[in-house]
Formats: sequence, structure tokens, C-alpha cells
Amino acid sequence: MPSICTGGTYYETCKGVACIGETRHVIDAVVETSVTEHQVLLITECPLQKQLSKATFPAQINATIQYGTNLNALVVALNTVGAVSVNRTHEILGSVFNIPLSTGTINNMVSRCANKVSVVFEEIRQKVMSSGLIHSDETGTRVEGKNHWVHTASNSRYTHLALHPKRGQIAMDDIGVLPNYQGIMVHDCWAIMINHSA
Repeated sequence: MPSICTGGTYYETCKGVACIGETRHVIDAVVETSVTEHQVLLITECPLQKQLSKATFPAQINATIQYGTNLNALVVALNTVGAVSVNRTHEILGSVFNIPLSTGTINNMVSRCANKVSVVFEEIRQKVMSSGLIHSDETGTRVEGKNHWVHTASNSRYTHLALHPKRGQIAMDDIGVLPNYQGIMVHDCWAIMINHSA
């Protein structure tokens, strides 16, 4: 209602016939941390077994404190897809979520995820290597303040990315895609790549 109507004699009458003149929305993110406590019951003297009896935790609950799948996914997404450093991931989780994960824990989460997708990673490498036509390139990036290179080899369906501290033949040999490739490769004609593919 217009501010002039507030508290006026005809407020209720006007409110009853008013229509929406304009709509505005405020979109916000709600940051919420969830902690689920699991307890096992201990019976000091079981009437059936005549001894101490203790329940067990669910199989996936194997530590006094552990982190859930959503938090693990967020950490991996920040560090890999978002290219947020481990230290900054630590700072974001501490300041936004009030979850003070250590940098070691963050590293472990990312490493566990990498291990889980290693089979798929190898499948992609094989699919690219068996393709008749691929594109390859590399682009610079920074890892802990040092230059590294993201090497790519892709076809129309798959992209293989590998991080290496070097560019050129040393890196290509270590990564193991291009040295074994037998098809047609499209590249930017950088000298080492030409020599390597000859």
C-alpha cells in the first residue's frame, strides 16, 4: 500500500480493492550446516545374555567425527571445478560455514575423489587414443605459485585433461596419450609438438 494510506480512514477499503502494480524479488542463499549425531546404546547387563551388550553404528559411520557427502562434494567442486586453492577452500569453509577443515583434510577429500574416478579417467584416455581424429593443446596455470601446464586431448565426445609441470614432449610422454596416438591430430603447430608427431 502507498505510505500515504497507512493508518488512514480508508485504509481497509483501499486495501480491499487494491491490485498488484509491480512485483520485485530478493533472491538470497541460505548457508546452513547440518550435524547428525549417531549414538549406540549400551546395556550393562543384558537379561538374555547376562553380560554387557552394545549396539553398533551403521557401516558408513566409522569415525568419531566425519564429514558428509555434501561437504565432500562442495570441497572437491571448489578445489577442482572452481580452481580454488586448498588454503582458500579452507578459509571459505571456515568463514562461510564455520567448518574449520584442515588443509590436510581438504587434500584427502580431493584425493579420495580422484581415486574414485580413476577408472573413468582411464576410460576417457583410451577413448581419445582410439579416436580417428583428436585436437590437442596445452594452457598454462599456477599450482602453489609455480607454472604448470594443463594438457588436453579431445575428440567430439571426450576430453582428457592432465596437469604437468612441463610442456612439450616430456609432459606428453609422461601423460601417455599422444605418444601412443595413431590417428590424425589437430594442434597449433608449436615446434615441439610437430617434432613429436613426425
